[in-house]
Amino acid sequence: MIEVGVGAVVSVLTGVALWAVLPRGVVLTREQLTQGYDGKPLYNTWRIRNDSALPVRFTGVTYTGVNTFNPATDQIEVLDLPSWVPAEQEADLGISLSLDDEVAELTRDADELRWDEVVVPPGDTLTAYVNLNRTLSIQYRRAGRLGLFERRTLRIDGGV
Repeated sequence: MIEVGVGAVVSVLTGVALWAVLPRGVVLTREQLTQGYDGKPLYNTWRIRNDSALPVRFTGVTYTGVNTFNPATDQIEVLDLPSWVPAEQEADLGISLSLDDEVAELTRDADELRWDEVVVPPGDTLTAYVNLNRTLSIQYRRAGRLGLFERRTLRIDGGV
């Protein structure tokens, strides 16, 4: 009888531990936007949406492209995307990522938060611009302590 009780306790603890650390459907989806709010065509622009019931925390945002080529090493480098890119540098960089919520975007800009400090609530969206020959990678996980073991990546390749 003791063996049955110990087995039941171990099974319950294992089930709770797996429930706590395994992913439960945290997902960012992307869709290419073909026209803006004013009806004008958009190119190389994506809407990223948190399509899960849980908040998503970014762990990093990186980019690569023709402008990250290092002639000294003869390789393309993977660079961290700054949380705020000035408008005059955005065209040279060829990549931008912004929160669609104006208040959150202004708060992030004012507080100088890095992308790895951004939490996206369920249903919120971001807009990404990724020009030709560039790649944007968003590493994310479930927000909170229970998401520490979860790692996912959304990758957007610029181009047609």
